[in-house]
Amino acid sequence: MVRGRHSATLVSILLIVAHADLFGQVDDAAPVEVRSVRFAYVRPMGGSSNWMEATIELDVRGTQEGHPGFVDAVRVALNLGLQSTMAGENGFVFYRSEAEASTLESGAARFRFYLPAAIVRRYQLSGDPFAFSVDLWIEGKALPGSRTAVSTNLNTVEALRSFLDRVARDAIRNDGVLVPQYDTPFLIEYARDTPAFVRRNR
Repeated sequence: MVRGRHSATLVSILLIVAHADLFGQVDDAAPVEVRSVRFAYVRPMGGSSNWMEATIELDVRGTQEGHPGFVDAVRVALNLGLQSTMAGENGFVFYRSEAEASTLESGAARFRFYLPAAIVRRYQLSGDPFAFSVDLWIEGKALPGSRTAVSTNLNTVEALRSFLDRVARDAIRNDGVLVPQYDTPFLIEYARDTPAFVRRNR
């Protein structure tokens, strides 16, 4: 149990460091930045129930040495906090998921994550989540956070820290529930608007 608490604390510290510049100056020269985060409830082809879909739109400014117009090894993580009368403790449930693109071309790129229909029904979800934040890495290096990468209610350092603490502590209980697009029935739903994902053996 002690080892688990230490692990959660380490994850929390890493998440907070990734957002350390969130309330400072925005780096206009950043090669990748979160442009918007949108949520919708969508039904897969042949399905009978809605899944929650999170679409993270990135603004990519390709600066790859030797390959101008491209950025390689872009990893995106979505931290999600949902509020529901069915969720148990404090009415909140937390999720986290990651996906990595082998390369992104300059312009707009979209990463999508999903909560299955059974989870939507179980927690009677509707509308936007209570809170969210997005983490970005390029070739393993964390990028500074930005205001567009967090929900509006995480507008102070204290609120963001409290949220990331809960994600680090509680999201592991739901590991593998919030999933990237390629692990869902929506795999080919956006054939012209899906990154080249890296899919490692797990």
